Amino acid sequence: ECWLLRVLVALVASLYALLESSATTSHRDYAMVYNTWGLALLPTACAEGLALGICIHFVASSGFAKLYIGGREWLAPDSLRVVLREYGVLTLKDGGPASP
Repeated sequence: ECWLLRVLVALVASLYALLESSATTSHRDYAMVYNTWGLALLPTACAEGLALGICIHFVASSGFAKLYIGGREWLAPDSLRVVLREYGVLTLKDGGPASP
């Protein structure tokens, strides 16, 4: 009963992420999909640990990749400001935000 609902939520989340990433080429929803499947298929105690691990990996790996590619200059506040400014002017079709 509860398990079936969790699997249904994981399927809906997966479909949403597939459609959204196909339209925007974004990967921001991958962690959500991994977490919903973990919560649907694992016992609660294991699922909570998996969810924490997925979140830490998702945040840390993107930061480590930026430092590896961009060097220490990525630590400056201006780098995020430039990225957000550029992202904000993109259209939805070009991978920009859905709302202003």
